Amino acid sequence: ILMRSCTRTTSLLVGGLALFVLAGNGALAVFLTRDASPRALMRLGSLALVAGMAVVMTAIVLPSVLLFLLGRAVGGMRFEIGSQGALRSVVALIGSEERAGVVSVLFIISYLAMGLPAMLAGYDVAHQGDIARTAMEFGAGVTALALAAFIGSVWTRTNLEAVGTDRPLI
Repeated sequence: ILMRSCTRTTSLLVGGLALFVLAGNGALAVFLTRDASPRALMRLGSLALVAGMAVVMTAIVLPSVLLFLLGRAVGGMRFEIGSQGALRSVVALIGSEERAGVVSVLFIISYLAMGLPAMLAGYDVAHQGDIARTAMEFGAGVTALALAAFIGSVWTRTNLEAVGTDRPLI
């Protein structure tokens, strides 16, 4: 819907293009960063989210299709590499017999963390009718959380060094 508001078209192909850019760039980012440390992935993912949201919010204000797609590309990178970094850092600390259960819980938390804000945004759009305003509010909240995650990753030490690994485990 946001892509349609930027392009002023009702073509479903345009919305599909935005999803393709998001997922395609995410897959490419995972491949290119496969040897990076979990900590580096989490930091890069947090910063990419801040940058991607800034570009998407700028695209909504202008409106600009090219900026919107660029922001989605950066956002796709964030999602994939940030998730990989978080998963690798946790998996490194648990035994193989606990791994399946812990990873399952992580995926549930991850989907709730993505799904609940999206549901709230949908509720907001349904009652206000202004998707651009809701997107800007949502983007500001996501940006604040991403900055907090980045600061937390810089100020804290992970246990990866204590375990003696800083390489991908999955």
